[in-house]
Amino acid sequence: MTGRLSKRERSELVAAEHHADNQSMQKSTNHAKGKKHGSSAASSRKEQEIGASGAVEPAHDQVTAPPSSSSPPGKTNINQYFGHKIGFLQILSLILNAGLMVYAHLGLSAVIFSSQNPDSTTLPTLPDDNDSTATGQCSAADLANYFALGGSDAQSGQSNFCSREYNGGCLLDTDCIEECFQLQYGYSSICSTCFSAIPSCGFQQNCVGVCLTESSGDACRICNIPCQKQFVKCSGLAGSANSLSVTTAAAETEGDPTMQAANATSNNMPSFQDMPQQCNSFDYETVGQWYVAYPLSFVESIEDAWNGDAKGLAIVIVIFSGIWPYLKNVMLALIWYIPCTRSVQTHTLLWLSRLSKYTLVDVFAVICVLVAIQLQLDYGVEAIVRAEARFSIIAFFLATLWEFIHIEIVKLMYERKILGMDHSKGGRGDNGDVEEAREAAADKKSDELFDEPLPVKRLWIPIVLVVLSIGLYLAGAILDLVTFKSADTASVCIRNYNLVTLGNALVDYEGLAANMTPGQSWFLYLCWVFLLLVLPIATHIMQLLVLINRTIAKGFLGPKEKHVRTWTSNIWCFATIEVLMIAVFSIEYRFPDFISRIAGDAAVLLRIDSDLNAGFAILTVYSIIAGFAQYTLRVCPPGIGYRKNEA
Repeated sequence: MTGRLSKRERSELVAAEHHADNQSMQKSTNHAKGKKHGSSAASSRKEQEIGASGAVEPAHDQVTAPPSSSSPPGKTNINQYFGHKIGFLQILSLILNAGLMVYAHLGLSAVIFSSQNPDSTTLPTLPDDNDSTATGQCSAADLANYFALGGSDAQSGQSNFCSREYNGGCLLDTDCIEECFQLQYGYSSICSTCFSAIPSCGFQQNCVGVCLTESSGDACRICNIPCQKQFVKCSGLAGSANSLSVTTAAAETEGDPTMQAANATSNNMPSFQDMPQQCNSFDYETVGQWYVAYPLSFVESIEDAWNGDAKGLAIVIVIFSGIWPYLKNVMLALIWYIPCTRSVQTHTLLWLSRLSKYTLVDVFAVICVLVAIQLQLDYGVEAIVRAEARFSIIAFFLATLWEFIHIEIVKLMYERKILGMDHSKGGRGDNGDVEEAREAAADKKSDELFDEPLPVKRLWIPIVLVVLSIGLYLAGAILDLVTFKSADTASVCIRNYNLVTLGNALVDYEGLAANMTPGQSWFLYLCWVFLLLVLPIATHIMQLLVLINRTIAKGFLGPKEKHVRTWTSNIWCFATIEVLMIAVFSIEYRFPDFISRIAGDAAVLLRIDSDLNAGFAILTVYSIIAGFAQYTLRVCPPGIGYRKNEA
């Protein structure tokens, strides 16, 4: 047809089209009636078959997972959705992960080194005062020399000279003190060993405070009474006992102020505040050989923490890093194969994801020990103590990361499977439960502007929580988190660390000097930066985007907002500020006792203490507030208040 249609022709064409449509609709109606009649007849026949056999054939076009013959009504296991091949790979991954965990628990996490040989620098011990078999080691010539030099009245001055002045001051160096008493005062070598043990004994008796002030004063002499008694037993120089008894009797006079002062100070070292503050700076390159002072492993550190009165640390490490990693694998295997409701499956996977990061308590505890044990002490000889990471702690972190990724993959697969089934059934649950159908109907009432409503109705609640979280995080990261103190006979070294500098200490000069495994130190440092700095900051940036989308920009993210909130939740699940707080508190709570335990006999030379600072308190509060902030911005997964419009 080549020209324009006339009005009459157009009317006839429209009438013909209407007639064709009516005929098509009539055919469809007749077909539907016939199908319905056929379905009714088939249904009638099926009911007769049911009455005869008691069995029902499942409809082939029903879009549901095949129910297990052993599953209770309304319950299925996850394996039915994915099949045995995926289930086998999932279990294989869990077994291999558990194997890596076992390797990490049995291997070395770190090694503590000393510049002095622990076996050759063991302090000599005087014979016990109750040991009746002990005999004097000094000869008759030594006895004559002793009285010629002034006996016990001159002894304190001689010890003071050897400890403070001879060759620059021997302090607690027993070899140096023996040499001093031999060359300077003419004693035999075997008799000099009794003199050399007195300063170390005084250190063990906590007499440094009173003796530093006045080494020849009565308070110092009274504090050293146990050492002097042992000296008499060791040397056999009985003449010193006479003066000792006089001093003791005078000091025991009731109301004697000297005795009262000695009793008040003899059992206490001088406080760190009363000592001059100075951190030694020794040259690590001059150390000819490093000696292994303590191999730090998971099992041995727990044992030493428990026996060293740091039971809280031992319990925390056992629960979070000993039991929880394996328990997660067991729970993931059970939820995969045991039939249960969708709600149980969803909640279990969700909480496994949220709590997975607490396994890392042991990693952060080891990092704190690596930093805290960096000591430079001067006891007449330079003693450097340092620590290096070993692969077991790296393996433990990798196993935890592997486990976390495994849980996230299973959770994502499960949610996508449930999501697809819900859409195929118009938003109902996988079993068509009435309760889930009601939830789906109620959740259709969503915001007109946003596809996914927030869990809270008042927008100002997440705004306040997020802004407060950011402020607390910045303040806690800047302020000092923990303080480690170490003292020798001359000064105290006080080292303050915040969230940034505590990680930096892993790779500074003390952390990398003479380090045989610098790559592992750098790996731990990068983990520190990623888990404690990058992930929290990324979480808060994405939270701000969601809030801006809800307030200022009015939906500039569009449907992407739900994805931003989902990724925010995933990132937050592995941001580990609260895990660090648990580790720092556990280490600091009984840190001196733990270090003394692992130091063994050398603990007498160690004066170590620690304090928690304002940064710790602020970051602890931050962990709580930030958790609530993320809760107000979460996306409800399928099976927990599922919304049909979550496409």
